Amino acid sequence: ILVKKFSALSFSIKKNTFSGSTKLNKAITDAVIKIGFCIILFNQPCEVLALNGQQEQVAEVWRTVDKLYYDRTFNQIDWFDLRQKTIKSAQNPMGERELDMLISNMLQQLGDIYTRYLPPSKYQTIVQNVSGELAGIGITIGIKDSFPVVLGVESNTPAEKAGIRSGDLIMECSGEDMEGYGPDEVASLLRGPEGSRVGLKTKRIVGNSNKTFDLILNREKFKLQGVISETFNFQNKNIGVIKIKSFGANTTNDVMSSLEKIRKEG
Repeated sequence: ILVKKFSALSFSIKKNTFSGSTKLNKAITDAVIKIGFCIILFNQPCEVLALNGQQEQVAEVWRTVDKLYYDRTFNQIDWFDLRQKTIKSAQNPMGERELDMLISNMLQQLGDIYTRYLPPSKYQTIVQNVSGELAGIGITIGIKDSFPVVLGVESNTPAEKAGIRSGDLIMECSGEDMEGYGPDEVASLLRGPEGSRVGLKTKRIVGNSNKTFDLILNREKFKLQGVISETFNFQNKNIGVIKIKSFGANTTNDVMSSLEKIRKEG
């Protein structure tokens, strides 16, 4: 049970009302006074009964945003009421993905694209991307028609060796239907210990026909090529181009190395 904050709270208590035979009534009244005291002085919700694990996860996210969010109007919404409703929705057992969606929907009400909830698996994906060291198959993933789609293939990786191309749809991963899965979820499934195997079923649209491929790939450790460079001749002048595909911990050093390479090539 969550006690909502009040704008005012008054009590009418007469001195020496309680006797030894009414200690229970006194204890109850004292508890009410303490709750009201907390509400008035600290202007914060008081949790009378313990939340379950799911509700506590919602409350922890809410508290973090409530403490750090720059817009104290919270996009003109009733931020506390949204907390109450979301916690109530989490009172019954639900799956991990359903809980993640519930929390994400709560934060979407803020209308801020830079405020979003990252479950542990998605956070780990970002950490691995930034570090640049991965054990996977070497593809960049997007979404098309509710299915993951290959946006790019890294050179000299298991995906390239298996013939996977940009535009291929990922229909299944290790026998699991991929419809409705997001890029981060698919990426976490494709990654694993170096040398382990992962099965994929892909579909390639060629004209009016579709081709499907059943593939078994061995995960390999590789470094993401976030920075690529090339030189070409334009009007009898050598032009160097540096392209940053993604940012990570090594981006600065990679750009400097590419720049030095272009300079040496003239």
